[in-house]
Amino acid sequence: MLNLAKEFKHIISSLKILKYVNERTLFTCKVIITFYNKSTLSVKEYRFANKERKYSFHWMDKNHKMIIRWDNAEHWKNISTFPHHKHIGKNVFPTTEITLEQVLIEIEKHINRPKN
Repeated sequence: MLNLAKEFKHIISSLKILKYVNERTLFTCKVIITFYNKSTLSVKEYRFANKERKYSFHWMDKNHKMIIRWDNAEHWKNISTFPHHKHIGKNVFPTTEITLEQVLIEIEKHINRPKN
């Protein structure tokens, strides 16, 4: 997580870790990332003993309006990348962005802050 914060420091203004548990059979992470354009990304990721992974990456503008939300809740079975999908407005789309790094790469394209 901290390595990603360093890699994307040109777009991230702050990172707040709300919960972080990394034990042998359990991983829980809740983080709020604030970007230089004042938008935020709420990160929730869980890995369980059975290797199951649940995640949600919720990107909101400075007024707390959703821009994109990526998650793997299993309720959109018609999506080609099921259970992985993203919400843009009221629409649901397939997605291959399923990790925090992939989501940050996508957000980076929209923020357009030059690397130093």
